[in-house]
Amino acid sequence: MGEIGFKLPAYFQDDMILQQGVTNRIFGLTKANAELMITLERFPANQNKKNHQKKSKKKNKNNFGLIYTNKILTNTKGFFDFYLPAFEASKDPYQMTLTVENQSCIFKDIYFGEVWLALGESNMTMPVKYSDLAGKLKSYLQFSDLRFFSMQRNGLSEQNDYSYKPTAKIAAGKWLRVNKDTVSDLSAIALAFAARLTKNLNVPVAIYDLGCPDTMLHSWLSRDIIESNVKIKEHIEKINHYRDESNWNQGLSDSEINLRLSSLANLPEDYLDQSFNQISKFNKKNQPAAMYNHKIAPFTGISIRGILLAHGESDAQYPQYYLEAFKKFTELLKESFHSFKRGPYLIYSQLAPFYYTNRDDKLLPYFNEMLTVARRQLALPAGMTTVYDLPLDYIKDEKHQYANPLNPIAKETIGDRMYELAKGLVYQANSPKSAPEVKYAEWIENKLILSFAHVGEGLDIPKGDLTLKGFYISSENTPYVTASANKLYGIRTLIWHDEIKKPNSCAYAFSTFNQSANLKG
Repeated sequence: MGEIGFKLPAYFQDDMILQQGVTNRIFGLTKANAELMITLERFPANQNKKNHQKKSKKKNKNNFGLIYTNKILTNTKGFFDFYLPAFEASKDPYQMTLTVENQSCIFKDIYFGEVWLALGESNMTMPVKYSDLAGKLKSYLQFSDLRFFSMQRNGLSEQNDYSYKPTAKIAAGKWLRVNKDTVSDLSAIALAFAARLTKNLNVPVAIYDLGCPDTMLHSWLSRDIIESNVKIKEHIEKINHYRDESNWNQGLSDSEINLRLSSLANLPEDYLDQSFNQISKFNKKNQPAAMYNHKIAPFTGISIRGILLAHGESDAQYPQYYLEAFKKFTELLKESFHSFKRGPYLIYSQLAPFYYTNRDDKLLPYFNEMLTVARRQLALPAGMTTVYDLPLDYIKDEKHQYANPLNPIAKETIGDRMYELAKGLVYQANSPKSAPEVKYAEWIENKLILSFAHVGEGLDIPKGDLTLKGFYISSENTPYVTASANKLYGIRTLIWHDEIKKPNSCAYAFSTFNQSANLKG
């Protein structure tokens, strides 16, 4: 009898973590028109598996040993597809065996716990070794129940080009335990989040670390979405990133280069649309759907709890377009991954303080305001965390892509804040579901009272500060000026300016740099 092969997606490996509480899809290829036997065994944590296997060939009342069996037939091409039933989270290891004609494929040390994706650009992919977690490695090495699934950042194996169509290939995919050999290269934000999650839930936690620096949102959308949405397609064409099969994987054409040169020469001095600048930044990974094809499509159908997202730096100049694309992206994520009835959940961050253009100092606050508005329009239940108040320190004396003011080293707090939102949004704890948002506003003579939602135990200011800072107020004849502000009853603020008798507008932290703004929720 010849050897029978088994081929499954690359994330089916020893040491993987599956999402607890929902079914998990298992599929792949083996011998055609054959009977496939599936068994799942559970072993007590820290117990010798060989000894236990001898004693437990049948299901038992202690929930150990053989706990699931199934038989299915492969189709004429050898394809098989089934779902494991839902299991509760546990630190006990499982073993799954697939058998055809007495030949088996065995996956060892499978766990059930919480599974999250980490998506985004350089602030999400920034590794621990370049962040503020670097000096605290010892505290993160204690979490033996954490796993990261890692793959090539750009989605490609060596010397390969991007696929025009979705691919099942996962470049250099592997499961990693968090230890002294791996921790330095893990996503700092994702590790901070996952460590808090496993510590407080006391269950295994997995992160699919799939982000890629310097990627525009259209590269994460599917081709179907791009071709069916006129606004999105026109935007991609306008910034000269559109590619179809006729010019896929090709660099800039002579006509595109000439267009850039001629257009830049004729731009007015106060021209705010920076679209032409994107031509100089063209990269094959920003072809339409390139990231989707290589970093979303291969994982379609996996069961997850939620998604962590830190994205937008490469699209910061296009907030109106981004809102439309962001909504479509969340629809795509909802369709692509299996989750609970309300899931998957999305927790995302604002953009970090940085001069994204020298032509408009309000570009960043407009973009972050859009992200705030977007939360209620997305296809997924979502929470947003702020980052404007974090330290701006960055690496200055090294030569690598993260030595940039665009990438502050303060990442632990972002992961912590994402966890705090997950508590309220996902795990039903008494915790905010998003950053504080204005619930309603009321003008009383020359003063404005704002009432906030998502404030947890109440609004607060940092220890040592005596007054609220970061509010601005205006009237019909007066531009925005710094306002006075006080807290009221823990969930409200009172805002005014002694010289403005009929105010009509108020803003908070509406600037590129807002370290002085100190309202906390």
